[in-house]
Amino acid sequence: MSDSSFINFDSEGDDELDPAVGTLITKTAEAEAVRLMTTEQREVYFAEREEKRRDEERKAREAERMRERTKNRGVYDLPPGLNTAIQEIANLYETTASQVAAVFIVRGIQGYLDGSIDLESSELEVSTKSRRYQRLLDSGFSAIQRRLKKHLTRANKGTPNAE
Repeated sequence: MSDSSFINFDSEGDDELDPAVGTLITKTAEAEAVRLMTTEQREVYFAEREEKRRDEERKAREAERMRERTKNRGVYDLPPGLNTAIQEIANLYETTASQVAAVFIVRGIQGYLDGSIDLESSELEVSTKSRRYQRLLDSGFSAIQRRLKKHLTRANKGTPNAE
């Protein structure tokens, strides 16, 4: 008789255990193992368990901090060497590259707002075949690379403002 309302205990391949049942079995076995431990073993067991819980909490806090930090990140395509230059300047002043970049960006925006940096200037414009952008701008970094390298070399020798 093949009635689908009956449970077939003979079926092969249905060895999967309900997750709730598996958790109950594991917790029951763990409780039994703890019950059989000596007092010393229990102290070690609970200390390790507490340490593991604290470690997991610390990792969760670190992950949350990283998620918060990534909200403030910006990704930009920069001319070759600019990242290195910013890092070298940061090393020189014993600070982070992010802080140096932030200072330079804010100062650039201030220059734009007060008119000392003109993005409409034809000297910044580079020819483009881009379908997405009508204009591309040359940052001018390649023109100052040699001067910056010379400055950083002198600064690393102890004379930061020598030109």
